[in-house]
Amino acid sequence: MKNFGRSALMLLATAAMLGCTETRFEDATGKGIIHGINGVVDAADAIFLIEEFSLGQIPYKSATAPAEYDNLSYTFNFDLPIPLEDDRRIARLSVDVVEDTDYTFVLAGPSTSAAEIVLWERPVREWAGTETVVEVGFGHVNNTLGAVDVYFAPPGTPPAAGNAVGALDFGEHIVDSEFAAGDYELILTARDDPSTIVYSSTTVSLGAADSYTFAVFDADPSITATVSVRLISLGGTTFEISDSRFPPTAQFVHAGFGSGNIDIVVDGDFANPLVTNLAFGAVSGDVDVPIGSSTFAYVPTGNTMPLVEAQASFAGGSRSMIVVQGEAGSLSTLQLPSVRRGLSTVSRLQFTNASFNATSVDYYSTDPGVSVDDALPSLVDVSFGLSTGILSQFPKDAEITVTANGDKTPLAGPVAVSFATGEVTEIVLLDTADPNASELLIFSNLP
Repeated sequence: MKNFGRSALMLLATAAMLGCTETRFEDATGKGIIHGINGVVDAADAIFLIEEFSLGQIPYKSATAPAEYDNLSYTFNFDLPIPLEDDRRIARLSVDVVEDTDYTFVLAGPSTSAAEIVLWERPVREWAGTETVVEVGFGHVNNTLGAVDVYFAPPGTPPAAGNAVGALDFGEHIVDSEFAAGDYELILTARDDPSTIVYSSTTVSLGAADSYTFAVFDADPSITATVSVRLISLGGTTFEISDSRFPPTAQFVHAGFGSGNIDIVVDGDFANPLVTNLAFGAVSGDVDVPIGSSTFAYVPTGNTMPLVEAQASFAGGSRSMIVVQGEAGSLSTLQLPSVRRGLSTVSRLQFTNASFNATSVDYYSTDPGVSVDDALPSLVDVSFGLSTGILSQFPKDAEITVTANGDKTPLAGPVAVSFATGEVTEIVLLDTADPNASELLIFSNLP
C-alpha cells in the first residue's frame, strides 16, 4: 500500500506539472499552444522541454508540432545531446501561458555557447476552412544580417519605399497579417534601403485558411545562399525557400577505376564542360548546376563519347556530391547531399563504398594501435554504391580500417584520422590495381 500511495502521488504531481491532461488547478481556465524551433547553426538536434518533459528533438531550422497546455506557469528548456555525457542545458525561459495564445520558443544565438530563447507570440487562429485568405508572420534570428525591411508581394513586384510589410531586427517577429491566397515572393532589404537586396525568394504558393511563419536564419553552409529562410506551417512542417539569386552546386568525386581523366558535361554542351580533366581519386570544386533534372555525360577528357550518362536533379540553392563509380565499361553515379554544417558537440562523417571489387564491407574506427581483431566494426555490410549518410562521431584520434563483410583482413587501412569537433569528414572507398585491395579517399569541405 505504501508503494501504491507513493506512485499515485507521483502521477498526480506529473499531471499537475504538465498541461497535456486536464488539470485540477482552479486557475487553469483555458489552453495555450506551444511550438519549439532550433535556430542555432552549430547545434545538434536540440531537445525542447516543458519543465522536464520532452516535446521533441529538433534539427536545425526545424520546428515541433503544436502542443496544447493549460494556462499555467512553466519553465521551458533546450538541451543538447552530448555523447557519453548527460544532456547539457543551454537555454531556459519561464513563461505564464495565457489562454488562446500561440507561443513559439526559438533557440537562437550565434552558437550553442551563447544561446538564448527568443519568444514569439500570436493569438490562436481558428479557421473555418471557408476563408480566402492566409495568415503570414515573419521572424528574424539571423545573427549577422542586422535590421531588414520585409517585402511580401506577388512575383515580380520590386521593393519600393513605403511598401514594406514591416521591419525586423534580430529576435523580432512581425505579427501575423492576412494576405489573399496565391503566389508571393519574399524580399529582404537593408533597413530603409530598398535597393540593397539581401534575400530574394523563389515563388511561394500559399493556400487559404492556414497560418505560416517565414523564419530568417543564419547562413547554412549546406546551402549556397548567404541567408537561409524557412517557411514553417502551423503544424510544424518546414520548407527551405531558396534565394533565387543563388544556383545549386555540385561537387564530383572520380571513383571510376580504369577510366582515365574525365570531363563532365551537362545537357550535351560539350563546348562548355562543367569539369575538365578530373583524375581518378580526385575531387572537383563546387560548380553551378541547373535547377531541376538534367543529363550529365562523363567523357574521357577532350572526347565527346560518354563513358556513362545519368540524370541528376537539384533543388534551388542546394549542394550535392556526385560520385562516379565502378570500373571502365560499367560506370554508374551516386548523388548525395553535400552536408557542410559542423556541430559544436560532435564530429560528423559520411562513408561511401565506391569500390567496385568490394561488394560489401565493414568499417572500423579504432583507437590508435588497436587491431581490428580486438574490435567490433562501427559500420557493417556497406554495399558497393551505398553511402551511410551523415553520421555523428565522438571527437577523437582514430585509425580507419575497412574489411570485407564478416572478415578481419584489411582491404584498406589502417589510416590515421583526427575527428575534430565541428568537422565534417567524407570517406570514400576506392578500387586499386589489386582487386583484393582498396584505398581510402578522405577529405573535408568545411570553409
